Amino acid sequence: MDDNESWPIYAEEYFCSVKAVPIADLSGAAHVPEDKICKSIPQIRITGAEMKVSYLLDHAYVPAIDVCTDNLGIWNSKHRSMTTTTHFIKGPEIGGDNECEYVVRKRTYNHVNARPAGGIRKVVWTLHRSDGAPFRSLLSYHIVEGAEVIKTTHGNAKSSANVYRRTYPSALRRMKELRKTLKPGEILSVMAAEQGAAPGISNTQCLPRNKTQIYVLRKNSTRKLSSEEAARSGTLMEQLFKLSGNVGQVTQLSHTAEENCSKSSYEGSPCDLPLLLSDKQVPTPADCEEAKASESRSPQMSSSDGMTPCEFQAQLVDRLSSVPVEQRKEARERIEHELDLLFAQKVTSQVEHLFDQSSRKNVMERLLTVANS
Repeated sequence: MDDNESWPIYAEEYFCSVKAVPIADLSGAAHVPEDKICKSIPQIRITGAEMKVSYLLDHAYVPAIDVCTDNLGIWNSKHRSMTTTTHFIKGPEIGGDNECEYVVRKRTYNHVNARPAGGIRKVVWTLHRSDGAPFRSLLSYHIVEGAEVIKTTHGNAKSSANVYRRTYPSALRRMKELRKTLKPGEILSVMAAEQGAAPGISNTQCLPRNKTQIYVLRKNSTRKLSSEEAARSGTLMEQLFKLSGNVGQVTQLSHTAEENCSKSSYEGSPCDLPLLLSDKQVPTPADCEEAKASESRSPQMSSSDGMTPCEFQAQLVDRLSSVPVEQRKEARERIEHELDLLFAQKVTSQVEHLFDQSSRKNVMERLLTVANS
């Protein structure tokens, strides 16, 4: 980290409740000066003084998958992990109970290697617009006076001097893409050139730590899923349900009616991701017994037949996030394959409806030629 580099601070405040989060600034409804927006991941300096600070990130510059990665090492452990809450935000002018303007995802961290325990906390708020695209994120830190991070080494490090520093997920994704066409020894210099760094130098989280990190990428994590494999794997939703395991409880929350941070926050495992809306539960029509059991706080999920676009969007985001990292690429490829099938069915139906038998063959051949071009 360059000691002379700095990142614009959005507010010297720690946001832990959705009531306090500036939704207008996150959504772009209110103007935020450019000098208040970060265009890269801020690097946190722990000085020993108490610090409450928040940074606003624009996902036009920062990949959404990188937003939870910083320079403070390992946040999670086997016995302590991030908790996730999803809020559906709607304005007073929207009348439908199941309609929402934005989906805001809250991820809460308590640093596992902080001294004293609980001395370093982080909340990441990410706003998704109605089309599902992440727009902005708010990174909020609370570091108590005298807190410090006990530095740990990489799991496979041969020297204790190699302090753990997580590589950005977008950089890992880029490494996997380059592995398909380049030799491992060429990837480091290519990525350094893309980042504007000197070839062969790896001193940032957006580059591979070293050539070893590239070599250990497993081949099965970079191979493409064939159409036949995707077809055999079943439907999109069946695979998502299979991969995600547990589902979260669905409730409703209005933008103006949340009680407080401790009551609205979910403190469970990331595998049990809740979708919080207001205080009305969405029943499960497919299983009345499970709907009754929801009164005793057993996890539920609504039927996909009655699912609104906002509910589907939030559940899809949470389910993909709960999929193990090494399986996410395959899950996304299955989604893309499913969308390709739906598009092909739509085009075929339109051709059959608009053209008679005599001209249909020529139209189909033309469309196939366009698809191959």
